[in-house]
Amino acid sequence: MTPTSRALIAGAVSASAMNTVTYLDMAVRARPASSAGEGSAGRLADLAHVGLKALR
Repeated sequence: MTPTSRALIAGAVSASAMNTVTYLDMAVRARPASSAGEGSAGRLADLAHVGLKALR
């Protein structure tokens, strides 16, 4: 296995672990998902004069 393959696998495993822990924390504490990403994307879109379509 090449070093690049190992790095890709390690990255995928760590991202999966982080997502699992995050969702477990949300479930245990009964917290909703954060809207920070949505707010940041909206501000960047406004600065770039780009419209974002709502997916709801």
